[in-house]
Amino acid sequence: MADIWLVGAGAIAIRYSKVLDALKREYITIGRGHENAMAYFEATGKEAIEGGIDAFLATKPDRAECAIVAVNVNCLASTTISLMNYGVKRIFCEKP
Repeated sequence: MADIWLVGAGAIAIRYSKVLDALKREYITIGRGHENAMAYFEATGKEAIEGGIDAFLATKPDRAECAIVAVNVNCLASTTISLMNYGVKRIFCEKP
């Protein structure tokens, strides 16, 4: 499993994907809806896991070293709390 979880598959996540690729870091992207996942794939060539963070965590993946939260402001708190409850220690919340 990747050391970094990029949570979100929108425009900001697309930019983070490019940065992580340039840094040659392994990561997975976790999005919610099909439409954003398809747009993410078209922009990056990488697939996003659909269903949202809680559905992803329900599969009991190995914990990531860190996470980048790039979701809309309405989901920011709940996404970050889910990651903290799962034990992810280093979380970057992307919002101004």
